[in-house]
Amino acid sequence: MSNQNNNEFDIILTKTLTCPFCVAFEPIWDDARKKQSLSKQLGGKKINFKSYNMKDQGDVNSLNKDYVGLTELIDGYPTVFIHFNHDGKIKVAQVEHTSISRGNNMFGGQNNNNKKEVEEAANKFLNNIVNAYKTVTSDNKAVHIDVQDGGNFNNFSNSVYKHKYLKYKAKYLELKNSKF
Repeated sequence: MSNQNNNEFDIILTKTLTCPFCVAFEPIWDDARKKQSLSKQLGGKKINFKSYNMKDQGDVNSLNKDYVGLTELIDGYPTVFIHFNHDGKIKVAQVEHTSISRGNNMFGGQNNNNKKEVEEAANKFLNNIVNAYKTVTSDNKAVHIDVQDGGNFNNFSNSVYKHKYLKYKAKYLELKNSKF
């Protein structure tokens, strides 16, 4: 696992070069990396943007070495995680990425090159990172994973929580409908 101190914050992108969603996200990722405001919003932490091509075995090996167990949480591409040390524990949370769309065609070629749209999407993406960080560090009830004991995950990923939510919602609706 990466040796991370309290002053570092890793933002990890897992992608494939053949995925159209990843291609559409790439200019947003690049713009977000260039912005300096994120460090200030995260308490002056050193921000490390790391990108891994999951079709490249060398990148997969590096990801597995640096972030033990993280590949098990990937359920599509692109997937973005934040990884940081909080109160002596490594925390990992999945962050919603952003995209540029016009109408029904998010892969509109020239749309991805529109600087204003890219900048707005990058700012929204950075805001998603800050919100995920604040949620994880504020109540410890957020959808996140505590990584301890050699990389064993003690909590669940976003997809597990979503599945549980949908299961309980279905049960609630079933009970509600049966009473009427």
